[in-house]
Amino acid sequence: MTTATVTPLQPGSNEYVTVQSKFTSKMAGKYNAQIHSIIKVEMPKHITNNHEVYKKNNPSLRCDQYFHGTKNACAIRNLNSSRICKNTFCCVCGIIRTGFKLNNSHVWFSPDAWYSHGYTNVGTDSSRAMFIIDVVGASYTSGYEYKVARAEAIMPRYLIVYSS
Repeated sequence: MTTATVTPLQPGSNEYVTVQSKFTSKMAGKYNAQIHSIIKVEMPKHITNNHEVYKKNNPSLRCDQYFHGTKNACAIRNLNSSRICKNTFCCVCGIIRTGFKLNNSHVWFSPDAWYSHGYTNVGTDSSRAMFIIDVVGASYTSGYEYKVARAEAIMPRYLIVYSS
């Protein structure tokens, strides 16, 4: 696979319900989030391979799931593999196309969706976007933030499209 694929999950499916539950429980009642879609993200093979090699070469580092809120600049409610935009201001589609890029030598994320919500914006279709990501070797920074300094340590798994 040379490009990412995104597959909207069917509401009510086991996978959808699991992701929905994780997201809503980690909103901790701070935001009244309405989920519009949950999208499974499968990254290009070279990004997936780099992540797996990094994980294998660092067996002493834990792999955990975190939330990463980010900006979107396209209509993402009905995102599918043929609708990944190329707008340079759309961080959601940029991450799906090329994986994470380090910002000031790190990528930040949180175990709490309510905290990552603060890094989202209301896009063109009135939606916000948050990834659930696998992270190898996360380091605690402060408050509710963690970071990692290696792009291959991060693997997007799901994109939650919601409004609040």
